[in-house]
Amino acid sequence: MSSAQRVTLEALPVEILHSIFYHIDGQTIFSSLRNMCRRLRAIINKYDRWTIDFQRIAKPDFHLFCRYINPENIISLTLSDDHDTSGQIEIFLSLFKAHQFTRLQSVTLIKVSAYDLEAIFRTFKTTSLKSFSFTVEKHKTLHKETMRMKVLSMIITETNLVKLELLEFQWHELDKMIWPKQSTIQHLKIQAPVTPVEICTILVCLSHLRTLIIGELYDGFNAQKSLPYRSTPFRQVISLAIEKMTLDIDDLELFLSLLPTLTHMRLMIYEKLVDGNRLKNFIQTNLPLLNNFEFFLCITRYVSHDLSDIQSLITSYQTPFWLEQNKWFVTCEYSTDANKLYPIPFCNETTNRRLCRKVKKLEINFKDNLPSNWILTVSTLVDLSTIVQIKFTGQTVYKTRRNIRASIAYFLQRTSSLISLSINYDSHMYNFWTADNICCMIPSHVKHLTTSIKHVDEMKLVLKRLPYLSSITFHFYCPSNIDAIFGWLVKYRGGSKCKREKSSISIWLGKGIIQSKEYEHVNKKIKLSDNHHDAS
Repeated sequence: MSSAQRVTLEALPVEILHSIFYHIDGQTIFSSLRNMCRRLRAIINKYDRWTIDFQRIAKPDFHLFCRYINPENIISLTLSDDHDTSGQIEIFLSLFKAHQFTRLQSVTLIKVSAYDLEAIFRTFKTTSLKSFSFTVEKHKTLHKETMRMKVLSMIITETNLVKLELLEFQWHELDKMIWPKQSTIQHLKIQAPVTPVEICTILVCLSHLRTLIIGELYDGFNAQKSLPYRSTPFRQVISLAIEKMTLDIDDLELFLSLLPTLTHMRLMIYEKLVDGNRLKNFIQTNLPLLNNFEFFLCITRYVSHDLSDIQSLITSYQTPFWLEQNKWFVTCEYSTDANKLYPIPFCNETTNRRLCRKVKKLEINFKDNLPSNWILTVSTLVDLSTIVQIKFTGQTVYKTRRNIRASIAYFLQRTSSLISLSINYDSHMYNFWTADNICCMIPSHVKHLTTSIKHVDEMKLVLKRLPYLSSITFHFYCPSNIDAIFGWLVKYRGGSKCKREKSSISIWLGKGIIQSKEYEHVNKKIKLSDNHHDAS
């Protein structure tokens, strides 16, 4: 292609650019594309389908974003009060007036308080809302719980929601909700542990529900005595996922028999030996439309079984029904701790396709000293370039020797997409790591850090040595003079937002002295004469 035929990004028609923007996160559009040229800036200023995710944003970028984005152009919004962005929702609500979000269709709230949830319901125009997902703050009182459930019931009854996700709830809270008889909800996710009877109570009200995701299904009482009276099946549901199932198999079959039109099913079953022949017979009889079936069986050493039981179990999944008719190829991992049985995406003898390569979250447990080739082992199983979040756990994580810390630092350097790192803290164990140990390991692409610390001076040292962090959570065990960190932050990281708990402090970091100059430089590049929304 000649140079005359080449089309640059900034020369593309507006309609094509808007289609591209729809598939890019809002921060990339705003911070990268907007400053390329005047034409792109003008097009972006008029773009009216913003999808904004503030979950891990740096605090200076958050304020800049809120200043220039017109809330009337936002269709999807994610706000978070998690450790990485403590106090974000309260700040956001202070920057905007009521009912400016006239076209908002999707809202996700993470660790929201009861008071903020009520304020959001007053601020957002909920008539256009189609999707609502949220997790609640960890600490709550009866008053906050009652307020939260009242607001949630209002959201469900006064909107035309299509998608609803209730995460980190307890069933006694959900039991207080008012489900409208003519609900428009088509997708429901409930993270709280629930029984089959409780799920059926909800399904009676949700006649349009198509997709149901359950965090944990358990037998609170004998389902066989409670479900038979529900002779009418729930034919509206076509997709079911149960992320943890501890029911007896008889109760599970009874519940699933009420969902005869399922085409997709995903089951995570723990401590149950589920025979493949029994499962085949049930599917053929009760789920004739099922064409996509994912399952995971995990049997720990606490369940009485031996190797012959596992071999017999595997054999039951090697019949023509599994291998030929449906092509559900099942593999098994056998160890002294647990046995895991699950289908693989495909079976191809000519290739050696690795499973679980494209993971985003990784947890490494330091039970004992790591083997010398641990990095090779992990990189063989996982594509390190796709990992965005790592958590180190285990009793010996803070007792590792210098050579192990060096290998961890080398490992972290290879995780080019990593932005969040957590080094789990055990308050009953003495921490052998110093602030210098921590700083020497953390690469500059990590923006969110959780770690333990001994005293305030080491907190200050970590913050000085790692100026590129957007947030940090320090865990500590009864340090003295912990409040001194607040004065230091006012002086050196102005605008930081802190959340203090019993044995930790989470800081959403404001601008540092060096960062302030960079921030002013960005402000100069963005002309104030542009047509933008000032949310101050």
